[in-house]
Amino acid sequence: MARQGRFCRRLLIFLVSGTMALFADTRKFTVYAENLEQAWAAATANSRKLHAERHQIQSNREVVHAARALRSPIISNQTAIVAMPESPRMTSHATISLPPPFSILQPLVPPITAETSLADKTFVTNSTIAAVPLYAGGKIRSAIDAANAQVHASVAEYAASTQNVRMEITEIYFMVLRTRRLCEIAFQAENSLAQHERNSQKMLETRLVTRNVVLAAQTAKSLASQNTLRAKIAVQTAEAAYNRLLNRPLETPVELEEINIPPMLSDQPEIRDNAARNRSELTQLQSQAQALNAQSRIARADRLPQVVAGGSITYLENRSIDPNTLFAGGIGVSWTPFDGGASRAKQRAAAQGAMAVNQMREETRSLIELQVQTAVLAEQESRSRIQVAENGVNFAEENLRVVTMQFQSGLVNHTEVLDAQTLAANAQANYYNAVYDAILATYRLKRALGIF
Repeated sequence: MARQGRFCRRLLIFLVSGTMALFADTRKFTVYAENLEQAWAAATANSRKLHAERHQIQSNREVVHAARALRSPIISNQTAIVAMPESPRMTSHATISLPPPFSILQPLVPPITAETSLADKTFVTNSTIAAVPLYAGGKIRSAIDAANAQVHASVAEYAASTQNVRMEITEIYFMVLRTRRLCEIAFQAENSLAQHERNSQKMLETRLVTRNVVLAAQTAKSLASQNTLRAKIAVQTAEAAYNRLLNRPLETPVELEEINIPPMLSDQPEIRDNAARNRSELTQLQSQAQALNAQSRIARADRLPQVVAGGSITYLENRSIDPNTLFAGGIGVSWTPFDGGASRAKQRAAAQGAMAVNQMREETRSLIELQVQTAVLAEQESRSRIQVAENGVNFAEENLRVVTMQFQSGLVNHTEVLDAQTLAANAQANYYNAVYDAILATYRLKRALGIF
């Protein structure tokens, strides 16, 4: 019975341990690395700037609806209760003329006085007016054009901001990967120098080296430990910046996928000609110029006649008036041929603003060409560095191996070992910097071309 009890307890412990281990493995399995496309989607979905610009686009679209509504009839209603201290009256005087031969009695006939009520002391009035513009000098059409141009400008601005957000998250994405690689290199250098310190200590015990060699090794190890600490802080800073762009808590764990080097874009010279058509910044400035031109036409229309057709129905609750409901209709013309030059000044101001935006557009086009050329050269330069940096890593690792063996054999000075350690760490850092620079150069070229 005792053996069966111990067996049952062991079986229960085994099952519980296995279940906990399986649960732990399952939790580890659910943690996945985030790729660059997922980071783009999360950043654009959570960007407050993009949310604000989406609201601005919707606001500008409502302005278009408001401008189009100016063509529709306007119906207004006014109702009032009128109360007066007393009812207004009209008094009329009449004289009766007697025909001959009774005219001699005319002085004896008094004049007749009559009073007529004009309105009740308290009454209600209701008036409904409808008006529709017949001619506005092109003001309504220009207002619609200006509103549509603003919508196009805001849409283009949103597209450019989306690309900027994607580029920003790309920079931070590779900053995280880069700092992690540099942290690994710093950690490896620290371990290598720790091994060199142990080797120096053993050689001191056998009197193959002096005490200063061990002290130099310990100093180099201490400096490497400081570099490792700084590298860890750099990783944490980059991860916090990454989480901020994705609108996450800054301490959220970050797991990112490595990305292979994409094909070169600078080998396709024909795509450079499409940059001017693809860049949303140029479209935005063009739409802004169109909006200002439309505003100039609106100011010009202020000096032209404005023709409106309208009608009204008025009801007066008044027993003294018959009928109580009055109908009216007509066409009205309003014209301000001279307003002191205000409308002409507004017209010139809008035209000057449009010309200023056009100049800015040409300047932006020139800057885009420079950006494309700079990005092309950067991509070509970064790709050529990769092979050189890879060869440097191989040479530095072989040099470190040889120098370490020679130091242990007493053939070289300890300073050569420290120099070889530094060369190896720098070579590895240069290699990973070249790789990430090459990847980023391609994405920066895509942004410059407007295809990002």
